[in-house]
Amino acid sequence: MLHRALITNNLLGYDIHLEYYIAKLTMTQGCWDPFFPTAVNSCISLTILPPILAYCTKIELVWVLKLIYPFIFANVPVVIFKLYKKRLGVKGAALASFLFIVQFVFFSEMLGLARQQVAELMAMLSLYYAIDQYERLTNRILGVLFLFATALSHYGLTLILLLIVSLAVLLFREARRYKVFLLILLVFTLAWQSYTAGGTVVDSVVGLLKRSYTSAYYDFFGGGAREDSIYLALGGGAEQLSLPRKAYWLLQQTVQGVIVLGFVSRAVYFYRTKARVPVEEALAMTGLTTLLFCIVVPYFADGLNVTRIYHISLLFVGYYFAVGSAFLHKIAGAYLRVDKFLIARMILMFYFFFSSGYAYVVLGDRPSSIALNYQEYEDAYYYDNEIAAVAWASQRQIKEITGFTKYSRLLLGEFYGLEVNEEIRGPTCLFVRERGDRAEIEQKIEQKIEQRPVIYDSGAKIYGRKTEEADEETQSFDSG
Repeated sequence: MLHRALITNNLLGYDIHLEYYIAKLTMTQGCWDPFFPTAVNSCISLTILPPILAYCTKIELVWVLKLIYPFIFANVPVVIFKLYKKRLGVKGAALASFLFIVQFVFFSEMLGLARQQVAELMAMLSLYYAIDQYERLTNRILGVLFLFATALSHYGLTLILLLIVSLAVLLFREARRYKVFLLILLVFTLAWQSYTAGGTVVDSVVGLLKRSYTSAYYDFFGGGAREDSIYLALGGGAEQLSLPRKAYWLLQQTVQGVIVLGFVSRAVYFYRTKARVPVEEALAMTGLTTLLFCIVVPYFADGLNVTRIYHISLLFVGYYFAVGSAFLHKIAGAYLRVDKFLIARMILMFYFFFSSGYAYVVLGDRPSSIALNYQEYEDAYYYDNEIAAVAWASQRQIKEITGFTKYSRLLLGEFYGLEVNEEIRGPTCLFVRERGDRAEIEQKIEQKIEQRPVIYDSGAKIYGRKTEEADEETQSFDSG
């Protein structure tokens, strides 16, 4: 994860900028305001935990999110391994854990989702301690405590966890022993979100369910009812990919095929033997069902993009990758005298080679990583002078400020939160970055508003309309 996080001294990603603003707000005020108008503010993993870590470690808040949080998140694969070791053995559990690691969301998108990093660890610890084969009371108590921590850490992951666990409790006898845990999670989540987020998360979920239900008939076969990545995963549009990306697509299809093979083999086994499905495998089945919902139900993946849902499902579905690998070896055992999981480990080795972007460097394609192809993702890279310019404007309490591009608005969000304009309105100030489409933006400025430079240096400028009270002047500053 650090190959991406450490490429810059500043934050990378999308949600991480607003998350930084929320955490910084708690630090500057000395307390948490539970009524700040955004659902993100309901996540204790942002409002309380980062300021505590920054205060105790004497590390700047930016580096708490860039460095300490990835180390917290890196424990998730360890818990996956511990959870499945009893059922799959050491090698099988390691395989399920490694599949979670090599999926690109783990070391790219997740670095921009600090709250979800903590929530995933809390969720897996909750399941690990709740599914206690020895029925220890202390483990059950820890399971409930981590359950609360999950609901407090991230609303999105909690809702997906509710869906997966609910299906498991409804469909499988062994999982019904945990219906009390499900009830606790449901009640606590509804109460917490109603209090801290004013019910906005609940309203969003109800709206999503209503939209999916009402459009199930009319948009079932519609082209825009599902994300493009879903159609690509099903084989649509793969012919337009370059040769290296086709190779990566084939590896993805292979991994998904092994997962499906593992599921089918176990489903046939349970059908024939009438054996009870263990809780770990029940969660794997319902996790796979969640992915099926993304394919079948229109607009189901609207709240969280499908790559992130796939990432969350791999917390459980990796179980079937290990099972499918063992089944493949059973079929080919007479022809291949190799370790049971050797073929699967080879597949994941090449998969990681492509998902990290290194294969594209070797094969002459465009790497899908800012650490390997900085020029392609320069808009997402923030320079120190740009940070200093926005910090200066925030310290001067310039309230009306406009960011023309998506990445400009993300950077402004670190200091302004939700108070960032997308268009020029009234006597607003305009933030223009030096790199990217600067010439095009400045042309738009000339056409729309009469402005003067208020602050500038080699990297960033802030423009504001002339006022009668102020003489025209230029203020420069040291970005250091």
